[in-house]
Amino acid sequence: MNTQLPSNEIIDIEQLRQRLIVAERDLATKIRMIDKLEQVIAQLAQRHWGRSSEVNPGQADLSLFNEAELAAMQATLDDELEDADEQAGDSPADGQGTDGEDDKAPRPKPAKPRPRRLLPDHLERVRITHELDEEHRQGECGGQLMPIGEEVTEQIGVIPARQFVIQHVKLKYACACRECGVKTAPMPLQPLPGSQASPSILAYTMVAKLLDALPLYRQEKMWAREGLDLSRSKLARWLIDSASFLQPLYNLMQEMFFAYDIAMSDDTGIQVLKEDGRSASSRSALWIRRGGAPETPVVLLDYNVSKGSAVASTLLEDFKGFLVVDAAPSFNAIVSKNELLTVLCNDHSRRKFVEAGRHAPKGKKGTSEEWVATKAIAFYKRLYKLEEQIRDLPPAQRLEKRLREAVPIWDTFMEWAKKVQTLGVRHAKTRTALNYLIKHEAGLRRYCDDGRLPISNILTEHVAKTVALARKNFLFADTPAGAASSALIYSILESAKANNHNPLHYMTAVLAEMPNAKSIEDIEALLPWQLSPDQAAMLYHSQPSPTQKIPP
Repeated sequence: MNTQLPSNEIIDIEQLRQRLIVAERDLATKIRMIDKLEQVIAQLAQRHWGRSSEVNPGQADLSLFNEAELAAMQATLDDELEDADEQAGDSPADGQGTDGEDDKAPRPKPAKPRPRRLLPDHLERVRITHELDEEHRQGECGGQLMPIGEEVTEQIGVIPARQFVIQHVKLKYACACRECGVKTAPMPLQPLPGSQASPSILAYTMVAKLLDALPLYRQEKMWAREGLDLSRSKLARWLIDSASFLQPLYNLMQEMFFAYDIAMSDDTGIQVLKEDGRSASSRSALWIRRGGAPETPVVLLDYNVSKGSAVASTLLEDFKGFLVVDAAPSFNAIVSKNELLTVLCNDHSRRKFVEAGRHAPKGKKGTSEEWVATKAIAFYKRLYKLEEQIRDLPPAQRLEKRLREAVPIWDTFMEWAKKVQTLGVRHAKTRTALNYLIKHEAGLRRYCDDGRLPISNILTEHVAKTVALARKNFLFADTPAGAASSALIYSILESAKANNHNPLHYMTAVLAEMPNAKSIEDIEALLPWQLSPDQAAMLYHSQPSPTQKIPP
């Protein structure tokens, strides 16, 4: 019996097989696209409605940072649990056991009084004394009650921003002979001659806008409530003119930046409406550089229309040494040209695993989608915990601890990561996080080569976050001049913060003293590591005020 199929039927089966292969390939492509779109939707939903914390709700124990708020809440909770445990372990009071047995059961300990937090000593105290009236000063025996001590309760008081006018009265002098002419007493030079702006209001406006994210149009309304006509255009002009006045201080800070062999850099976006040849919706950049020796930290911000490598190469042209950055390609050209050693930010790598863990599909326990990100974050938790422990050690001791403890963790971490990559991971974000870690291994662990190097670029990112908060409120800069002035003023304020200054005190002192500086040495004396916080505070409080007697 002949069972062989006709030739035309064999062709039909082969065609069907080919169609099935094509259909399966198309289906796999569409499934991958659907997975990717679902991840994008989940990510957008998380950004719009989700928590801002990077901690996976299901993995709270993997938190990498002990935030002050969480630490305080945890301390309070521990105290409450300790008190509850002590009371639960004791029998009821009055010597009665739960079964009415005997009075030998331990009595519950009284609740521990919570120590009252003391208010700062530098705040002025306004003393209000409360006395008994005459009828209550009589004792039960008929004797007179006498003061024997006092109880002090402290509250925080506040006086809202108080406006006043500073009158500079220049007395005129003449001789009785009427032949010597007239002499007028000079007044100190001002930051903006001919302007109504004093150093104090200029500094206040700068700090309010750039550090406290209070846009000029809101400041305009605040002043209007007090009867002052300070338009946003006038305030903006004050800031632009003040920035050019502060340029020599910025130049000296930049020299200190290039004098040290460790620098950090990052950038953040800014929108400028009136840029030549560009639409109002175009995005420009504020470039951030942080460097200087530990005792002379410098923070510099610069405005530019581009985030490209040409800008990075210009800003870092004279720098040599270690550059702490993310893996953005904009730094590649200057790294190659100046033979810089890149120290990559581990926060960027860690965040990729946090994001992967947040959006990983939930499968059976132990599948790669669930445990790879968790395992990687656990490795990072150990590395960051070590950094927290050695933070206050000298660089030589930090290096020793890193070589002894961090390097073995990295070796195990990378061996595990490469093995997982070889086995394969289906989840796209997890695969991306692994690839980033392995591709940039050398840069990510380079901080272990020098005890002075940080594990991440978080200090620069803090500056970017300050800019982002202000940007969220005032949305854009009107002109390139406004953006450039904001960048320069940011540089002075952030450098002051890095040197432990009160930014308002420091900026007021600088604006008051700079006009009367007669030499480069006078300007150098105003650098934030030369002028101490106490000296800046003294100069700030020496400015004219309504409670201060102004000499005639």
